[in-house]
Amino acid sequence: FVEDPNSEIVDSNNSGLFNLLVISSNAEQGIAAGSGVYGPGWIGVFAQASEGYLFDGWTGGEFSDSTDSNTQYRLSNDSIITANFKTKPIITDSMDLGSGWFSSEWFGTYWMYPNQNWVFHYTHGWIYLHINDNEDTWVWSDRLSAWMWTAMSTNQWYYLHSQSAWIYFDHSANLYFSFEDYPNSMNGSWYQY
Repeated sequence: FVEDPNSEIVDSNNSGLFNLLVISSNAEQGIAAGSGVYGPGWIGVFAQASEGYLFDGWTGGEFSDSTDSNTQYRLSNDSIITANFKTKPIITDSMDLGSGWFSSEWFGTYWMYPNQNWVFHYTHGWIYLHINDNEDTWVWSDRLSAWMWTAMSTNQWYYLHSQSAWIYFDHSANLYFSFEDYPNSMNGSWYQY
């Protein structure tokens, strides 16, 4: 844990004052403030996530809102409270699966390291993401050695920039396919990557 260097510890046995130690669960992921010596009551505490992380709630006592990074803590005795943080997913709608793994309904399952654009996608392998917004992204695929564009609305279709063509990714077969001569004709054939 990280201790606030400006806090002073006092013997609160007879003074009517209490020690409050506000700590961060991980100093690399974020900071926490509000440590000090106070009388009983509601005390303001604050947490701020570092870049690449999100605030994930307070633990250790009674809060006016334990999900708010800027909240009030009810102090009634010497206390240690903790601000918790988690990795911010590169695809916003992703569910945290733990150990750096995330799952997005439209993007699939991937592993990432905080503040990095390289991710390991469960089916695509190593890819580099250039996020345009929360619903579409450019993807560099090591597997194809090419840039592709995809979006929530295109589902399993990717626009392959180098060929100016749409390709389809079949998750069950773990293969990319393109429909040759599409959209000029519906008489084309499937090409496997």
